[in-house]
Amino acid sequence: MNAQSLDGAQSQVPPPIAGEAPLIRIKDLKVYFDLGVRREIDQDRRGLGIGVSIIGSFVGRFIIVWLAVVLDVYPVNIWARILFSVIAFGIAFLISSAFALLILGQRIRRVVKAVDGVSLDIRRGETLGLVGESGCGKTTLGRAVLRLTEPTSGQIFFRGTDLAQLSNSVMREQRRHLQIIFQDPYASLNPRMTVSQIIGEPLETFHLARGLAKKKRVQELMEMVGLSARFLKRYPHEFSGGQRQRIGIARALAVDPAFIVADEPISALDVSIQAQIMNLLDRLRRQKNLTYLFISHDLRAIQHVSDRVAVMYLGKIVELADGKSISQNPLMPYTKALISAVPVPDPKIEAKRRRIVLEGDVPSPINTPRGCRFHTRCPYAVEVCSEIEPQLVQIKPNHFAACIRISPAEPDIDRVAPGAAPGLRDHPASARA
Repeated sequence: MNAQSLDGAQSQVPPPIAGEAPLIRIKDLKVYFDLGVRREIDQDRRGLGIGVSIIGSFVGRFIIVWLAVVLDVYPVNIWARILFSVIAFGIAFLISSAFALLILGQRIRRVVKAVDGVSLDIRRGETLGLVGESGCGKTTLGRAVLRLTEPTSGQIFFRGTDLAQLSNSVMREQRRHLQIIFQDPYASLNPRMTVSQIIGEPLETFHLARGLAKKKRVQELMEMVGLSARFLKRYPHEFSGGQRQRIGIARALAVDPAFIVADEPISALDVSIQAQIMNLLDRLRRQKNLTYLFISHDLRAIQHVSDRVAVMYLGKIVELADGKSISQNPLMPYTKALISAVPVPDPKIEAKRRRIVLEGDVPSPINTPRGCRFHTRCPYAVEVCSEIEPQLVQIKPNHFAACIRISPAEPDIDRVAPGAAPGLRDHPASARA
């Protein structure tokens, strides 16, 4: 699938960051995937299409049976006649459905809006956690920042340089400073290469070390991630999942990057190993002043490693704050639901907690809901939520949320009057969908 330039929803307003310029600045980033053109019947005419298909099926079955009788090929046995009629009905249904689609349908271009107008700053030396349900666009956003997935539009500034505008050759030079830790430690390592070759490959690619210097650097990286240098000649299949992920981390560190996208680096690991990998990443961040975009659907992991947390839903950032504020005082109903799904190890507290259960599934990114994208599942939604698309605005100091049912004056949605939308008064940037 190829990304293409298409107009999307109104973009989010980037939250301001005081102090030094951020290491990564994302402005109005969009990543759309074109699935091609197909003919579909509009929702309002779908009932008519079904009626045409059913009527056509009976008429077509009658015609097929009549032709079989005229041509003297109609079965004599009663069971053969029943089977013949069923097959005739099926054939007639397929033909009539195709005819209804041709007459009543229209050509529609299907586009997946994986990332739809995201603006975000990532500060130097911090870990920004990106959390959300599966399919919300987290991995696509991380890959787009590194240009592993080409963005449809928008800007990605790294140290003042817009990566989105660079040619492939110039972008290749920047990749030394931008690395990724992949989600699957089993699929991300070449099974035909030894550990020494895997970790040393980036050093050769960027002409950083050769010969003995390369071997020494690989040994240093192995020890840095907690692996013995005697494993250098081994192949990936000889390691456990946690050890393979450590190899992937060593490979990412080989070129001394400034920014690393950690794409769910612990999701395929046992719980005991997850803590080791998170502690390793945190230690390396402090030692080497690294900047992470830590992607996960596990809020416990996000809270453990992140300085700030961005919550993503259907291609948009819906809440952004420091990790403590997100976990203790979430503003968005979606964030509240995510946190309520995390079990508490204390049975007394767990028994008293109120679980927020979201109804239905995440809508398709091909056909996103009008207005607020979460209103189809939100227990606090009112009618105006389906008409107004909220922008990401500051509700509390350094705490941003995209919801018209809250405002700086009324940040607690549980205390807002039923049916009220105080955010409309304070968010003039909100536009009708």
